[in-house]
Amino acid sequence: MSFASNQADRIHNRIRSLTYSADTPELACRALDIDVINVYMPDTTYGQSVISNRCKTIFVDQEIEYGFRSFVIFHELGHCMMHLNESTPFMRSSMVGGWIPRIEREANEFSLRYLLDGLEPDTIRAMSKSQIVDYLGVPQSYARFIIY
Repeated sequence: MSFASNQADRIHNRIRSLTYSADTPELACRALDIDVINVYMPDTTYGQSVISNRCKTIFVDQEIEYGFRSFVIFHELGHCMMHLNESTPFMRSSMVGGWIPRIEREANEFSLRYLLDGLEPDTIRAMSKSQIVDYLGVPQSYARFIIY
């Protein structure tokens, strides 16, 4: 299991202890006192997290579809929880190519693991990685970040 997957499991369990449901990104962020703001962003930018004086805010493109929106918010939540001292300016479409920075890979793994934590284990076992990202509404290019 990767660092990001372990962190996603830990955060998911922590949020479940604070609130009835930890599966929606808004409830998860609210439980951790992180604001989520919908804004218009350029076509290649999906989200951004900003941490200032211990205040955390996630900005998400208001025009992306619901499934991918959840992925983006959990991706930025991963940055807020795992990369406090590292610069993570934007989640862009260019961050899914052959090489991506370590912190982007970890945030992608965190997001997908968090989303998988909300599914029944039998559902996950019955699907391939490709089917899982389709089910979650996430582009196929992110399937490689699924860690069971």
